[in-house]
Amino acid sequence: MKLRLPADLKVMLKERAAANHRKMNGELVAILERALTSQQGGA
Repeated sequence: MKLRLPADLKVMLKERAAANHRKMNGELVAILERALTSQQGGA
């Protein structure tokens, strides 16, 4: 799967991944899991 991100969003993701000791893919998965899990709880 290819994903195109705006440059500023990519920078933010890269910085967040580094702060959490993850690769960008791992950080993106963590963000999506958290968002989707919280969505299920609120529905």
